[in-house]
Amino acid sequence: MLSQDNLPVGTLTEFFTINRLEWLLSELDAVTINEYLPPEGYTGTRETLLKRAGRRKKSSTELLAEYEDVAMLLKAGKGIREASRLSGRSINTVQKVKAAIIAAS
Repeated sequence: MLSQDNLPVGTLTEFFTINRLEWLLSELDAVTINEYLPPEGYTGTRETLLKRAGRRKKSSTELLAEYEDVAMLLKAGKGIREASRLSGRSINTVQKVKAAIIAAS
């Protein structure tokens, strides 16, 4: 709807020219915001739904099974940064695997 008013700034076209600002503000005033409704079939509270949002956390067993190479490097005495470099995994992943090894012990 606003593509004709995009103002190119380098490779970005997310900015709008000023000559249609009043029109844009009037359109925003006309927008109606509906009350949030949880998905159909959901019977819990809103707080429960928000807790369930996002990616599920993997258990220690799942982490160790998925990142066996990282676990072997850590068990061999490699440091976090060295294990990250050798396995090609991020430092955060290596830290999670290390925490899983400690939790499993």
